[in-house]
Amino acid sequence: MAHLYNSSHGSRITLRSGKTLYVEKYDRVTDLQIETPDTPLLFIHGFSYTIKTWIPLLPHFPQYTRIVFDAEPHGRTGASGGPINTPNHAIDVNDILTYFGYGSAILIAHSAGTMIAMQFAHDFPGKAKKLVLLGPLGQPLSPEVHTGPHLVRTLPFEQILAINTSWLGKQRKDDAEILALIESELRQHYGNREDLVRYLEGFAAFEFEGVNGVETWVIKGLQDTAISADAPGSVCKLTNGTMLEVDTGHFFAWEDLSATVAALDTALKS
Repeated sequence: MAHLYNSSHGSRITLRSGKTLYVEKYDRVTDLQIETPDTPLLFIHGFSYTIKTWIPLLPHFPQYTRIVFDAEPHGRTGASGGPINTPNHAIDVNDILTYFGYGSAILIAHSAGTMIAMQFAHDFPGKAKKLVLLGPLGQPLSPEVHTGPHLVRTLPFEQILAINTSWLGKQRKDDAEILALIESELRQHYGNREDLVRYLEGFAAFEFEGVNGVETWVIKGLQDTAISADAPGSVCKLTNGTMLEVDTGHFFAWEDLSATVAALDTALKS
C-alpha cells in the first residue's frame, strides 16, 4: 500500500505570525464542472503523527481543494519556541487559510487534532463551515490525559510503540506495512521528547467552549481503544453533532480506506 507513504508538492510556508509550517495543498480538479464555491478541506492530524494520516484519503475528494499540514512540532514543522497550545494552533489554521486566500474551510481532524478544530470553530466564528472529527478525545478530558507529559518523558520507545500499535483494530493488527508506518511516524518525533511534552501540556489545558453552532460530525472507530468508549459520544453531545461508525481501530484510513472514505462522503454531502 504505497499510497500510505506518498505525498508531494509540499513546501514550508511562513505565516504572518512568523512561524514556518510544512504544508501541502492539492487543488481541486477543475474539469469536474463543479458549481459549488471553492471551500477547502483542511485536515488536522493527531499527536506524534503527521500529514501521512491523511494522504490515502486525498485522491478520493478531487472536487475539493485539500490542505494538509504538519502541526507544530510535528513532521517537517519544527517547534517555534513559543507556547504550543490549542489557541495558538487555531491561529495557525487561520493563518494557513489566509496565506492561501481562503476565508473559511471544512475541518477534518483526528484524535488530539479534533481539539484544534473545535478551538478554531470557537475562536474564529463563521470560518469553520463544518467539522468532521475522527476518534476525538472525550470532553471534558480524562485525568489520564494529564499524565501524558510524564509518560512521554519516561517510557522507553518500545513501550510507546507497543501502546500505539495496540490501537489498531483486529483486521490490521498484524499488517506489517501499517506497523512499520506507525513506527516510522513515532521515531521521527521521539528524538526530541521535550517538544512533545510541551504539546501535551498545552492540550491538557484545553477546555471546551463551544463550536458556535458549526455542523459537526463525529466518526467513531468501533475498535478504537486509544480513547474511552464514551469519548465520541461526549463530543457528539457537546457539539450537537451526528455520529457515524466505522469498524476500525484508531487509524481509520490506514485500516479501512473504503469505509473511512464512505463516512467522510456522508458527512461532506449532508
